[in-house]
Amino acid sequence: MARIAYASLLVSALFGFVSATFDITSKNNVAVYYGQGPNQKRLTTYCADPTIDIIILSFVYLFPEQGNGYPGLNYGNQCSAEAYNGPGFKGVKDPSKNFLLKCPNLQEDLYTCRQTSDKKILMSLGGATTDYNVNGATNGTSFANQLWGMFGPRQDAWTSLNKPRPFDYTNTTSGNLTINDTPRSTARRVTKHS
Repeated sequence: MARIAYASLLVSALFGFVSATFDITSKNNVAVYYGQGPNQKRLTTYCADPTIDIIILSFVYLFPEQGNGYPGLNYGNQCSAEAYNGPGFKGVKDPSKNFLLKCPNLQEDLYTCRQTSDKKILMSLGGATTDYNVNGATNGTSFANQLWGMFGPRQDAWTSLNKPRPFDYTNTTSGNLTINDTPRSTARRVTKHS
């Protein structure tokens, strides 16, 4: 992780004279991971940086099967210790596994970033641990729908049931899903368009 951050910083410094604007056809977009530092700056700092094109929020580190029916979030010092109460998974409720944290700083900054920049903001699923998994297509589809309800465009079908929307204003339409605990390590890009 430190190597990636250093490489991102180095690339950012080398191309600091260029004003960044995301271009899907470009091979020169600069992407940075954000969210794991205990002393990290606010997200708006990186949204205002003209050398950054893409910000990857990292990580959703637990999936519903491990997180009391909701995913687990860790965005370092941008989250509080308060968590949403999970609905349980397959009839088993375990409040000790409520890790869908409330992140008011990040929620506010995501809104500001969307209003003031054209950065692409993605969400990374998985990460450096093997403490997460999705068993079967049905659970995978359910998890994808849950992520879309929580982090995609606001939908009455989701909000009318008082389900959580941790970032409320974000419209994250792409994710990077890495499953490290399968027999063969796989990486898949998950995209859902409205």
